[in-house]
Parts: sequence; structure tokens; C-alpha cells
Amino acid sequence: MRIPLISSALLTLGVLLLSCGDRGVSPPPSQSSSSTTQASSASIAKTPLDYTQARAMNAKLGRGINLGNCLDGTQEGTWGCTIEAAYMGIIKRAGFNHVRLPVRWSNKLDVDNNIDPAFMARVKEVVTQANDSGLLVVMDMHHFDELTGRDNKDYIPMESQIPLFPIMWGQIATQFAGFSNDSLVFELLNEPAERVTAEIHNSLLAAAIPVIRTTNPGRTLVAGLTSLGKWPAVKDLVLPATENNIIVTVHYYDPYTFTHQGYPDTGNPTGVAWGTANEQKGLADYFENMALQINGYFPSLDGKGVPLYIGEFGVLNEADMTSRANWIDAVARNSELNEFSWAYWEFNQGFGAYDPYGKAWYPQMLNALIPPAP
Repeated sequence: MRIPLISSALLTLGVLLLSCGDRGVSPPPSQSSSSTTQASSASIAKTPLDYTQARAMNAKLGRGINLGNCLDGTQEGTWGCTIEAAYMGIIKRAGFNHVRLPVRWSNKLDVDNNIDPAFMARVKEVVTQANDSGLLVVMDMHHFDELTGRDNKDYIPMESQIPLFPIMWGQIATQFAGFSNDSLVFELLNEPAERVTAEIHNSLLAAAIPVIRTTNPGRTLVAGLTSLGKWPAVKDLVLPATENNIIVTVHYYDPYTFTHQGYPDTGNPTGVAWGTANEQKGLADYFENMALQINGYFPSLDGKGVPLYIGEFGVLNEADMTSRANWIDAVARNSELNEFSWAYWEFNQGFGAYDPYGKAWYPQMLNALIPPAP
């Protein structure tokens, strides 16, 4: 059933922002004086939660890879990637535990705001193929540009899109309720940014999570960060006060002058190397400080905080292979050292670790992601 979008959106947003306000978003004190991402000294009291279930799922996710530019394209195949069933076995045999599946849902709505059933069936087919190959799936909502205003969609009133977020998640959750909780994770919104401020993002989570919980009470969820998923925005994230089966995801591409060298939209020059001792130490310190600080933001009974997932990290293929491998290995190993799960961006496109033409992994990149057994 269609709804009066603008008026419903404004009412929904206003109520939700008021409901989020009493919990606050002030950051906790930093727990390391050497942190490169120092938190403010302001702090609020929060009741520690038991994240045991979410932490167990995060451990199961372990090492993953993104099937990017496929189902998140304007249509599957238009961005150079159509998912083949064989990919799942290739990924599993390489040693990965899961795939992150970016999905663009927002351009698949009909006039009554129902997701195209053929597209829904296609996504279910891909998730089933992954599960049948022994891979867990983190399935997200990607490129909701009509909401964020990205990719020249800023002419669309954001207020008309806000109520669609829980509507879409209600449909998705219902359709995927039959998948076991051990096989599938829902990631609520990829890289909220642009028009989606922290307050709006928090209100979106507050609206969608209860809807999902009506059909998926035991499903592990993943919540992202504003500012394109960058760690400093953790200080602004507010989760529902009693939601403990949830993982927080961070996207890491620092330094962009290295990881995005040669990218047309940035103008970053090529020829940038990475891997000095200082660079290695800086990255290690950054990841250690995320682990040290997270319990201050989302305290847990075990003192480790909410579990963290490095849902995206990657280097464009313009960088030299040795530097790419050095950086990838550093991110993956430091993630594991700090008990973060991770997913490389991405499988077989511009950041890819797999050559779709030669039908083989790039050896140095695969070894950096999944080191050979000793």
C-alpha cells in the first residue's frame, strides 16, 4: 500500500529523533594517549550489554570478500560483474569464511513500494549458492542514493525516502526469515553519508531494527558509521538501548592517496608505495586503538565492547603489487589480532584479488589475504 511519503517521513523522523535524544551520542574518553583517533573526554553512562551471540557470529565471519559491483550496480552486469555460481566454490576453496553481498534495493521498487519479486528471487538465489558452498553471507543495503543524495540523486527530496528504509527492510526480512541465523547477517545501510547525518542515521536504525526483529528475532545485524564508514564517526552512532545481537562495521582505506591512486574522481597520482616500518606501525596502532576504545562507546560485560567488522578495505590495481600485498596483509592481520572480522573490497573488479579473465587469483594478493599454512 502506498503511503503519503513526505508527511509520514517528517512525522516519523521527528518522533524517532526525540526517542533517540535521551540516550545521547557523546563519545567516551580515549583509552590510549597514543591514539590516532582520539575520542573526546565527554562521556555518558551506558549499561554494559552481553554481546556473546554477536561476538560468536563475528568470529564465524572471520575472513571474507565483497562481491562488489554486481548486485549493487544499477542492474546486475551493468558495472562489469554478474555473479556466477562457480564463484562461491572458488572463494570457499581459497579459504574465505564469508562473502559480503552489496545489494541495491532502492531502484527495484514499484509504484506501491514493493521490491521487484524477480530481483528478490535473484538475491535469494545468490545467498543460497553461497550457503550451499559453505560460505556465510553479510547482505547489505547498498547505494540508497535516493536517500543520501549521492550520484546526482540530490534532486530527490530526502523526506520522501526516509520511510522507505523500514518498508524495504520489512520486506527483505520477511523474505529471508527462512535462512538460518548462522548463515546470513543483515547489514542495515552501507556508508551513510552526504544528506544522512548521524541523527538521521540513528533514527533510521531505530525505525528499521524493530521491524526486522518481528520476523528475524535471532538474526545478527550490522550497523555502519556515517562519514562513509570511517572510524571517527563511531562517536556519533546510537544503537537501540537493548540491542545486543549487533556488530559495528568500519570501512578502512587509509591513506587514500595510496589505496585510491589513479582513481579518476580523485586525481591521485600513481606510483605511491606503502610498507615502511613507520607506516606498518601507524596502521597497527590505529587498529589497536579501535579495539581499546570501542568498549567506551558500547560497553560489554566482557569488557571488549561491541564486536567490530572491517567490512571494506582495498587497494586499486593501479598500485604496485608488492605495496598492495603489504597493505592488505597489514590490515587483515591487525584485524585478526584485535578480533575483528573483515571483508576485502573486492573480488574481481578494479580492487579485485581475482582475475576474471585469467580465472585465477592474483597470487600475492591471495597470500596476503589468506596466508599459506606453515
